[in-house]
Amino acid sequence: QRRKYDVFISYKTEDKPFAAEVRRKLKAAGLRVFLAQASIDTGSDWEQKIFDALRCCRVVVFIVTARSVASEWCNYEVGAARAMQKDVIPALRHVARAGQPQALKRFEPIDVQTSVGVACLVKKVVRMCSSNERPS
Repeated sequence: QRRKYDVFISYKTEDKPFAAEVRRKLKAAGLRVFLAQASIDTGSDWEQKIFDALRCCRVVVFIVTARSVASEWCNYEVGAARAMQKDVIPALRHVARAGQPQALKRFEPIDVQTSVGVACLVKKVVRMCSSNERPS
């Protein structure tokens, strides 16, 4: 069965410019990407849309910033992704590895503070979505 989305990006609203940049690069690599502000129509039940997108994606990229770590909603998304046994990639942005939420500490993070880091993230996600590869 074909998934509606390859990638779900979890981020704090204030981090939207960076999340949108990651989305553009993932889309340019041929992936179908869910980013709440770009993927949910006005008047839609946004909670249901987010839950549905989490359910039907392959990989969850969590943009880890000081704001997202403190966000109750972002942490809910991570918990839901874990409960659904999704592959999760913590993308560290101005946060040390030790600053990740407890729910993410079991997943190997990738540093995305530079364009090289973002390119590595895109390459990893593309590889995971085009095969049965699990994060190592």
